[in-house]
Amino acid sequence: VVVAITRPYDDTAEETRIVQQVALEAGAEACIPARNWKEGSLGAKALAEAVCRATDGKPTPPLRQLYDLNASLEDKIRAVAT
Repeated sequence: VVVAITRPYDDTAEETRIVQQVALEAGAEACIPARNWKEGSLGAKALAEAVCRATDGKPTPPLRQLYDLNASLEDKIRAVAT
């Protein structure tokens, strides 16, 4: 598990540190502040690198759809929302 922290401007460094500590103690492989909303792809670079490290060499489980691809739009939305 890699946890992403969406870090707005008013989060303090201490608040971010606490969230990281709790996530890591709960078993996350990494907990990375992401500022892609402000900095674009550079703001998510460390997060992307952490995801790559966490998944490197691990088998990919088979893709499982949430809904039948032939389902109605309403049923697809319901499947995603519930």
